[in-house]
Amino acid sequence: MRNAKAVGIVAFVIALGWVGYFYWCSSHRTFSSTVKSDAGGVLVWAEKDCASVLKMVSNVQLQSNELSVRLIDLTSHRDIEHLTTLARPVCLSLYGARLAATLAGEDTTWFNRMPFFLVDAIEGATDQAQFRREMIPPWSTGESRYVLVASGIFATYTNGELVWTLGHELGHGVFGHSMKRKPIVAVAISLMIVGFCLAWRRTPVRRTVGAVVILAGAVFLLTGHALFSKAHEMEADVFGVDAAALAGAGSAPAKAAALSVLIAHPMAEESWCRCGGLNLNVHPSTVERKKNIENM
Repeated sequence: MRNAKAVGIVAFVIALGWVGYFYWCSSHRTFSSTVKSDAGGVLVWAEKDCASVLKMVSNVQLQSNELSVRLIDLTSHRDIEHLTTLARPVCLSLYGARLAATLAGEDTTWFNRMPFFLVDAIEGATDQAQFRREMIPPWSTGESRYVLVASGIFATYTNGELVWTLGHELGHGVFGHSMKRKPIVAVAISLMIVGFCLAWRRTPVRRTVGAVVILAGAVFLLTGHALFSKAHEMEADVFGVDAAALAGAGSAPAKAAALSVLIAHPMAEESWCRCGGLNLNVHPSTVERKKNIENM
């Protein structure tokens, strides 16, 4: 009877923890749903038909309205010309990414009319572009996929480099990288909640065991996230090259664009967790990424 009661309490606390986690997700990861109520001024946006944008690009075969994109300018200096400049590399990356995803046997139904948000900077990140996938709310079947693009990218990247960068970000979406990391979070949160339940019991042994379980959950979360993220970055790098090549650049120029970005904008110092001597990089080193692309 006592054991059954303890199991019930643990199950209740775990369920309560997951409800809190889902609530946090729904309140903190709904960027796209806030655009309609944007208070920063008049919303500048455009929907572009990629067949029209890329009509002068050889090797691109698109029917009218087959592939379109939604471009939204959320920068402090909004101008429709920003979106006109962004349209060509975005359409090229979408076109190439769709072909690469088809060859890989992945789903491509979500590519059409995908939103790309132009922002001054991506909050909480040093990235120039970032793919995001949100469940709205997290437990529903509805979802939103979009890409954030920092406005400073135009001053530092060539068109080929921009196509590879956007193709890299679309690769994260094609392979569902953000969704593949969710089991790590699920296991880690469950371990930590169980640890708290054990530590709550007022016996030295259970408090010690609870502390160990909490620590195990935290370590699993940190190391698991870092290891998965590194593998996902390498996979997205290769996908970006394939997408750029299929968009008309060719294999060698696509590789050159990727290597140029990695050399000029190394990501090795970006860490998901940096605590004293602990430094868990979410990106592989520039040397690892270059070697991975050169060996394609």
